Amino acid sequence: MILASLISTALVIIFCLNAINRTGEKPNGNILLGVTLPHHALNESAVAEIVKKYRTAHLLLALIFLILAMPILLISEYIFISLFYLWIWADVFIYLNQKIVQKYFIKLCTLKNEQKWWIGTNHIVSIDTEVSRLKNTFLVSNKWFIAPFTITIITMA
Repeated sequence: MILASLISTALVIIFCLNAINRTGEKPNGNILLGVTLPHHALNESAVAEIVKKYRTAHLLLALIFLILAMPILLISEYIFISLFYLWIWADVFIYLNQKIVQKYFIKLCTLKNEQKWWIGTNHIVSIDTEVSRLKNTFLVSNKWFIAPFTITIITMA
């Protein structure tokens, strides 16, 4: 029973991260991989190449981690070790997934800067001086924290 749960958890993690990553490779308006591009740039071959490499990297990562999930079958008798392995496996998988997303985001941003694919102009935003003056003021008196602090100290003792 525990073996099926662990393997299904690993498969769900792989499936969900793959589904999430697929949404980034399809243009949402003019946003691709989290980068805003002009509409004409979405059809550029360099952009398509970056998206293709992004997809390939994620599929390769998913395949590697599918294989790395198989040792759970061997250590399923030891529940704590199995759970610990799955926890480390998931952490490393999510970390490497995020690194791939960052890598291709940076590549697409670099291409955008090289091609000078800017949309619109930069806007300078000014705020009210009273808002900036009150930004760092403490809205609640420090005395309100005495009771929770005291309760915490008493329960720890």
